[in-house]
Amino acid sequence: MALNPYNPINSIDSTTYDWSCRVRVQSFWKGLNRESQEFWGLNMLLIDDSVKNIQDLIKTKKNDEDKTIFKFELSNGSSSLNVTLFDYFGEQLENEFAKLESQNLYVIICCARVGRYEGVPHLSNYPATRVFINPKHYSIDALKRSMSEKKPESAIVDVPTANGEVDLPRKIMTVKEIIGMKAEFGQANVFCEVTVKRIIDKSAWYFRKCTGCDLELEHVNGKFKCSRTNGCGRIIPYPDKRFRLCTLCSDDTGSIAIIFPDQAITTNLDKTVIDLHAECADETEEDKFPEILNSLLKRKYTVNLAISEDNIKKGSTVYQALDVLQAQENGDSFDPNKTPLPQCQDVSMVTVSETDVTAHLTPNTGDSSTIKSRARKINEALDFNPTDPSPIQPLKSVKVENYHTLDKLKNGVDDYKIKVRVIRLWRGATRTGEEFKSFNLILLDHKGQRIHAFVPTKAAAELQHQIIIGRVFSFKNFTVQSYTQSDKFRVLRNESQLVFSKDTVLQELADDGVTIPQDAFDFYDHSQLLELSNQTTYLADVVGIIKKYENIFELTNRHGIKQKQAKFSITDGSSNLNVTFWDKFGESFDKQMKTATEKPVIIIISAGRVGKFNGKNVQGEVDISNNNATKVLLNYKHHSVSQLRKMLSNPDFASRALGEKKKRKMQHITIENIKKLGKEAVEGFYMAHVKLLRIDQLRPWFYYACTSCDKEPTMLKPCPVCESCNRYVPYPETKFRLHVEVGDTSGTLQVILPDREVRTMIGKRASDLVNEFTDVKTLPPSLAAIIDKDYSLVVQISEVNIHNGFQIYWATNICKGFVNISPEAGDVVSITAAQTSQATTSTGGDQGISEVNLKSL
Repeated sequence: MALNPYNPINSIDSTTYDWSCRVRVQSFWKGLNRESQEFWGLNMLLIDDSVKNIQDLIKTKKNDEDKTIFKFELSNGSSSLNVTLFDYFGEQLENEFAKLESQNLYVIICCARVGRYEGVPHLSNYPATRVFINPKHYSIDALKRSMSEKKPESAIVDVPTANGEVDLPRKIMTVKEIIGMKAEFGQANVFCEVTVKRIIDKSAWYFRKCTGCDLELEHVNGKFKCSRTNGCGRIIPYPDKRFRLCTLCSDDTGSIAIIFPDQAITTNLDKTVIDLHAECADETEEDKFPEILNSLLKRKYTVNLAISEDNIKKGSTVYQALDVLQAQENGDSFDPNKTPLPQCQDVSMVTVSETDVTAHLTPNTGDSSTIKSRARKINEALDFNPTDPSPIQPLKSVKVENYHTLDKLKNGVDDYKIKVRVIRLWRGATRTGEEFKSFNLILLDHKGQRIHAFVPTKAAAELQHQIIIGRVFSFKNFTVQSYTQSDKFRVLRNESQLVFSKDTVLQELADDGVTIPQDAFDFYDHSQLLELSNQTTYLADVVGIIKKYENIFELTNRHGIKQKQAKFSITDGSSNLNVTFWDKFGESFDKQMKTATEKPVIIIISAGRVGKFNGKNVQGEVDISNNNATKVLLNYKHHSVSQLRKMLSNPDFASRALGEKKKRKMQHITIENIKKLGKEAVEGFYMAHVKLLRIDQLRPWFYYACTSCDKEPTMLKPCPVCESCNRYVPYPETKFRLHVEVGDTSGTLQVILPDREVRTMIGKRASDLVNEFTDVKTLPPSLAAIIDKDYSLVVQISEVNIHNGFQIYWATNICKGFVNISPEAGDVVSITAAQTSQATTSTGGDQGISEVNLKSL
C-alpha cells in the first residue's frame, strides 16, 4: 500500500495548474446563452472522497433545444416548500413519480435554484439540478424516522396586546422622584438635572458595535462576532467603537447610576473612541482609561432618561440616558414642560459671529475622516422656575430643531425631517455604459445609521446641483418605501429606502466634524464572503492589503468585445481575495495605483460585487468586482487601514501576508524529532514510521459534521445550527475522528485521525458503523482491528504545535506498512489527502433523474 498521490478538491487553488485529482462525475449539463441559445460548453459537477464539489468547464461546439410545468410540494414534517420544474426536466420527473406510490416518495434535490414567488420560498430547476428519488442516503433514513414519529399539535397562544404607554408630566424631576416612580406610570422618558460625581466602571468605557445590526460584539476565538440574540451572526473584522460610561450622578435628593451614550460623550469631548485610540502608543494602551474622560466629572447636566421596565418593576437604579445637555448651555430657554421629543435634538447658537458661520462652512478635506470642531462656548447658568409667571430674559437665544434618526423612519409616513451627511452618490447605467439621469445617495446620521435614498429623474435635475458629497444637510418632504424583491445589488442591508421628489426640501447645515462621522463601512470578514458569492441582492465592503498588481490589460470576451481588466489580489493576513475591475472603473483604479505613495497599498472596496470568476477560479475562491455603486479608497484615513498598517510593522505578519507560499518537500522523521521542530516547520509535512498503540476511548470516535464546512454544529432543537456557516443543518453528516497514540523507537505521539484517513484504514464509513454501534464510547471491532499495526503516517505541523506547545497533531495521510518517500510524493501538493477504498465508477449522465449511488458519496 502506498501514500495517496491525489489532491483533495478542498486543497487545490489557482496558484498552479499541475493538480492530480481522483473524482466521480456526479452530473453534467450544457451551458447555453439564454438569448441566442449558443452552446458554450459542458459543465461537470465533480466529487471526490472528501465529499467536496467543484465545477469544471469543458469547451466544445454544439447547439441545443426547447419547453411545460410540473408542480409539487415538499415537506420535512414541520414545514413545506413549493417546487416548480420546467419543460423536459419536469416531464421526466412526473413520469418517474407516476411509477411509484405517492405515499412513499422521498427525494433529494441537488443544485436547485432558490427564489421567491409571491413572497414564498420556491425551488425550480437549473441546468445543474438533479433529483434523486428514494435514494439510499442517511438523510432520507433520518427523515423517514422523524415522519413516522407522532408530533404533538402546537397550541395556538393568544398573546394579549400591551397597554399603551402612560406619559409622565414633562418637568425637571428630582432623583428621589425618579426612584419613587410607580409601576402604573409604565415606561417613559423623563428629564432630570444632576451632577456627575464619579465614573463607576473605568474598565468598560467603550464597546465594539456590529456595523451590520448595531448590537454589541462578543470576542469569540480571537475574533469579534455578532452572536447575541437577534444578531446577524457575522464576524466583524474592524468593528466601530462607541463610548459607554456608567456614571454616578446626584442632586440634592439622592444618587442614581446613569449610562452616558456615545453621542453625548463625543459631543462634549469633541473626540471619538477611535481618536483616543489613535493617540495610544500601542494596542496595549487602548483599554486604559483616558484621562480626558475625567473632564466630565463635577459638571451639572440636564439628562433625558429612559425609564425602563427594569427600573419600574425590578427596582433597578441604573438608567440609560437618551440625551445629555450641559445645564449651562440649555438653561436659558429650556422648557421642561414642553411636549417631549422622541427624536434627537440639535442645539445651535443663534447669536454667533459671522466668522463663526464661515468657519463651519469650510469645505471638508478629501483625506480626513475625523475633522474636529471649535471649542464649545459655555454660557452662564440660568435657573428656571416653571411656576414663575414672569418672563425669563435669556442671555442668549437658543434655537432647538427636531430631527428624526434614521432607525426610527417607518413606511407610509412622509412628515419626517432628518439631519444627515451625504457620504455617497452614484448613478446607474445601461449595459452599454450610458448613465441614467436619476441618481442614488447614501445618508449617514449622528448614530452611525445609514440609509439609501433614490432621486428619480423628475427630481434629479433640481437636486443634483444642491447636493455636495461630504456636507451635512437637513431633508424633509420625502417618502419611506420598502425594497421590492426585484431590487438587486443593494449597498445596505436595510428593509427600506428613501425616495425624493420635486417637493423634497434640503438645507445645508453647519458641520462640527464630530457629531456625524465622515464615513461608514460595513466590512465583511474575508472568510465569510463565500456565502455572498451566490446571491445578487447585496453588495459588500471589504478592506485588505494589495499583494499583486501590475498593469491594466486588454482582452476580448467570449462575445468578441474588447474590454479592459485590472486584476489583483488582496489579503487580510489570513486569507486572499481575487479582485477584478473592468473597463472605465479599472482605468480609474489603475491611475490611482500609479499615484499612491505609501506602499504596500491598503484598499477599501465599498459596495463591491461578490462572485466567482468563471475562468480558472475553483469552488471556494471568491472574486470581488465593480458595480455602479462601487467606490475604491486607497490608503484612506480610517481605523481599519490604520490597524492593518500597524500589523504590517510586525515582520512576521508582513511575511505571512505578503510573502509567497513556498512548496515544501515532505521529510521522513522520527517522533522524537517531530517534537523538537521549530517555527520554520509550521505548515510543513513530516512522515514517520509508527505503530498504532491505542485508541483513546474516553473521546467519541465519530462526530456530526456540517454538510457545508465539515465543522461540528451545535446540536439544538428542532435543528442543529452551524455557527461557522450561520445556517441550519437539518441532516448533519456522521464522520470519523479518532484520538490515537502512535509510537516508534524514539517515543510516542498523540495524533488525531480525521474521517478520510480512518476510511482509508478500515474501508468503511462512519454512518455504516453508527447504525450498529450508537454508543460513542463503544469501539466497533473494525476500529479496534487497527491497533498494534504498522503505518506510514504523515502529520502537518501547525502554529499551535510550535508556539503554544500543543502536543496533539493532525494526520493528513496514512497507509499500512512502511513506505519510502518518492520524489513525486515528497511534494506537499501530493500528500495532503488519504485515499478511500471505495472507488466506484460514475453512473452520472445527462439525465435529470440521477441514479448515482448516494451512499458512496
